[in-house]
Parts: sequence; structure tokens; C-alpha cells
Amino acid sequence: MGDAVEGLQGLAVSLPVAGVVAVGIAGPGFATRLTPQLVILGLGLALLLPLVPFSLEMLALRRLDTAAFGTLMSLEPAIAALVGLVLLHQVPGLPAAVGVVLVVAAGAGATRTGGRAVADLGPAAETPDSLSGLPSRALERVATPLG
Repeated sequence: MGDAVEGLQGLAVSLPVAGVVAVGIAGPGFATRLTPQLVILGLGLALLLPLVPFSLEMLALRRLDTAAFGTLMSLEPAIAALVGLVLLHQVPGLPAAVGVVLVVAAGAGATRTGGRAVADLGPAAETPDSLSGLPSRALERVATPLG
């Protein structure tokens, strides 16, 4: 989805699709227990909970280089575990702590060493006229694959 659309448009498409899939799977099991208040609360949470963090991540991705953004993203599980420990008093067990460390290490390693291969389109793949007015930093972002 990220390669097909720009900005928050991908988020605008993917969130409703995820919602429909989730309701299709879990809906029949709890549909009889829904109240109007619960539906309104659920819709509000469904919009705010994924929309705010994902939107902030998209905005950060525009301002950070891909290596810095990827490193910060790889730290998310550790930050979530720390927030759970401090705010919710959830003490992770040894397997969970080892899992967080492995996920963070894998994410950081993939960010620092990995990358998508860019297809060589040959001489016909010159900068389109629509991009010619952009600053060189913006052109670099367009030409650089995300890690």
C-alpha cells in the first residue's frame, strides 16, 4: 500500500479495510451484546487509536532519514514494554523480555543493513517533470527506497 499511494492516503484506505475484516471475524460472536453507547465508544476508539500514532509516524518519516526512523521504529517494542512496566505495573516474564530484545535487535539490524532492491529502469527513467522543481533533499527521498 505504501508504494501505491502517498502520504496519509494509504492509512485512509487501510484502516477501514482492517476494520471490516476485524468485524467480519469477531462480529458474530459479540453482536448480540452491543449497546449504542458501546458502538459509539468503539467507533471513536477505532478511529483515534490507530489513526493518531500512524499519522505521527508518517509525519516523522517525512522529517527523518530512513535509518533514523527505522531505528526509532525498532525501539517501539522496548518502549511499549517500559510503558507497561511503569504505568500498568506489568512485569514481563523472561520469555517476553528476551522476545522484545530479539525483535529490537532484528529491527535495528534490518534497518542498518537491509534495504529493498531498486529496479534499474535504464536511461528512460529520468526525473519526471513533476519532480524537477523539488529541492534535492526531496528528490533524494523519492529516489531512496525505504528500509
